[in-house]
Amino acid sequence: MRRRCFFPALFSPVAIENARDTRRHTPTLTPTPTTQKNTRQKKHPSPLRYGLIYAGAQKNVGPSGVVVVIVRDDLLGNARPECPTMLDYKTAADNGSMYNTPPCWPIYVCGLVFRYLLEKAGGIQGVAANNAKKAKIVYDAIAASNGFYCSPVAENARSRMNVPFTIPSDAELEKKFVAEATAAGLKELKGHRSVGGMRASVYNAMPIAGVEALAEFMAAFQAANQQKA
Repeated sequence: MRRRCFFPALFSPVAIENARDTRRHTPTLTPTPTTQKNTRQKKHPSPLRYGLIYAGAQKNVGPSGVVVVIVRDDLLGNARPECPTMLDYKTAADNGSMYNTPPCWPIYVCGLVFRYLLEKAGGIQGVAANNAKKAKIVYDAIAASNGFYCSPVAENARSRMNVPFTIPSDAELEKKFVAEATAAGLKELKGHRSVGGMRASVYNAMPIAGVEALAEFMAAFQAANQQKA
């Protein structure tokens, strides 16, 4: 069953590839959509399982506002009547994916990232292994703190891209942690406004050395502040 891959960026779907499955596939009665924002380069989802894959590209692939969509051909042309013409994927397919002017710069940046991932980072498998290693360093640092740091997320639901953690015994120390980390060159560690605490974002662009530096800082901060917690 044929599938098409799009960049529907800022309401301008731009097809970059027409992909064909070489294995037999029988469409299910109810096509399954999935979002894959943080799954890319973490796991390798088979397009055969889904009627549509929708993945936000921001942070891992390209600038904010770009998404990647892979849609099965037999699902094209079934948009709801209220769907605007420019948001109908069939419109993109019928017009060479340039029904209106595409955002060239974000797509160009995505192309550079894809080339790097494929040619230098080992492809999906290589990037997945590297991301797993980076996340493990941070989670291991949390576990090694014996409760000084805490992950508020259940182990089976933890992200490899964003690692939130807190200092449960003293929330004021979290402010000190962020301030001292920033001064040490470890930036943007303040947690999401709805959660608080700290959040380490270890997307594709973050090197192993950066994550190791964070783990070392966490241990040093604990040693200096343990008695205050």
